[in-house]
Amino acid sequence: MPAYTNDHLSLDHLEKLAERFSMSTQDAAKFMLWSRQMPWLADKPIQQRIAKFRELHPLAWPEF
Repeated sequence: MPAYTNDHLSLDHLEKLAERFSMSTQDAAKFMLWSRQMPWLADKPIQQRIAKFRELHPLAWPEF
């Protein structure tokens, strides 16, 4: 029996993604859902995918 369920692993992954890229877990979840809808970006490094997501969703990251 696995120690973690898929939901727990997903939440852990979301928290790590959010921390690594300075975003909320909600925005990390939006990014994960968005990236699943963009299979042609799957072979790109995560930094490029995050940059594309932020470019298309600028309100989540206001300029200071």
